[in-house]
Amino acid sequence: MKKVLYHVTQKKNLPSIMKKGLVPQVGPNTDAGHGDDENPAEPLVYLLDKPASGLLNKTAVTLAIKTRNYNIYYFDGHGIEGPEGYQEEGDYPVGIEPGDYFTYDTIDPEDITLVDPKTKKPIAAFLVRNAS
Repeated sequence: MKKVLYHVTQKKNLPSIMKKGLVPQVGPNTDAGHGDDENPAEPLVYLLDKPASGLLNKTAVTLAIKTRNYNIYYFDGHGIEGPEGYQEEGDYPVGIEPGDYFTYDTIDPEDITLVDPKTKKPIAAFLVRNAS
């Protein structure tokens, strides 16, 4: 599994993320496009294998996530690769699409870095403000 994955979120979420971490939830993007009253989308942390600059706007930011301490899953459209191996059959979480990485785990703040989506380099001002 990849050592670093990415998550896109709104800038306004950064203070909470840096206190509590990335908590599995159904955010507005997932809620709007997946699930319904009978089969709601599951609370997950959605991750990407590369920064998604196409998803960004003036209020969105990209976070790099160190994945070493978490149970990360990957859906290839036919099955899910995870810590237990490859599962081709079963109930998949509502809301995932082929190519999605996800976890049910809360990502700790110390494993999260704000990065420039084009260079993947940390944004220095963020690191200085959030240094312990």
